[in-house]
Amino acid sequence: MREVWVRRSIVFGLISAFIGAISKLTFVDIDLFHEMALYREVLNRGSIPRNDVFSYIPTLNPVVHHEWGTGAILYWVTVKTGFAATGLMILLSFG
Repeated sequence: MREVWVRRSIVFGLISAFIGAISKLTFVDIDLFHEMALYREVLNRGSIPRNDVFSYIPTLNPVVHHEWGTGAILYWVTVKTGFAATGLMILLSFG
């Protein structure tokens, strides 16, 4: 009985330490929201847009979207899995 209690205490302590460590990582680069919105646009269109649909001013055509892969990963972790901000914090804690 004592061994079970010790194991559970160790697991609880490790989980608490992990949550404490990732709770300090609440700052994110705001550019990730653009990357996720770009990937959402890719899903809606079925292809990567050749123009910048989020720009307020005219841009060059074609625009090279070099961060769409990162946006796809972030979008999948936050939206498709349903973890939202928690999933984002966990993902960024490994980066």
